[in-house]
Amino acid sequence: IYITGRTTSDDLAAGAGGARRSPTRTDTDTFVAKIAAALLDVPPTALSVAPASGSGFSQTFTFQFSHPGGYGMIAAAAIQFIGADGQDCTFYTYGNRIQMFNDSDTVWQAPVVYGTSTTLQNSRCALNIAGVTAVGSGTILTLTLPLTFTGAFAGTRSIGVQLTGANSLVSAWQQMGTWTIPSQAVPPTAVSVMPASGSGFVQTFTFQFSHPGGYSMIAAAAIQFIGTDGQD
Repeated sequence: IYITGRTTSDDLAAGAGGARRSPTRTDTDTFVAKIAAALLDVPPTALSVAPASGSGFSQTFTFQFSHPGGYGMIAAAAIQFIGADGQDCTFYTYGNRIQMFNDSDTVWQAPVVYGTSTTLQNSRCALNIAGVTAVGSGTILTLTLPLTFTGAFAGTRSIGVQLTGANSLVSAWQQMGTWTIPSQAVPPTAVSVMPASGSGFVQTFTFQFSHPGGYSMIAAAAIQFIGTDGQD
């Protein structure tokens, strides 16, 4: 950072080879001062997660973090999916590595390098490491986590983030959104048929079915055309 101006002070140091201004002078001198910018003494900030809400067993989450001193000032991130029942999936990432807690939240699984063809998992969730990426630009770091949840983790989960800076300052936990994992103990639903009414000898019917856990949870369908005469 450079500052320039004019002064009558004799307190400014002269440049290399220059003489200090005489205190008896009454005119002004032009000066240029260079100020070294120090790392800002603040922790990183969690900006967003996308999607910030929704439901399903599988989803790729994209987090964005920021630090005014540049994305290189973001040293680590703790990310947690937790519900009112206290069950959680917690991850910790630093450098180009990520690890997760076991089921009892007592032991960290060994850290794995981003992009490795492996999976970190417990009974509640699994992280596909091959799809994990972290990309920095300016003051922003973007982290991508492809996650799959199990039916044992069913319920609405808050998404929380805590960040650590390269200056060792730690942010407070920030709630970024919520995600709902469906219960597998629900049947599929018949949504619609097109056309829903009409007449004729020939017709193509289009049925739509749904399950909160994804279409693969729909194992079979029985379809019946039946009249008041009992014929079907």
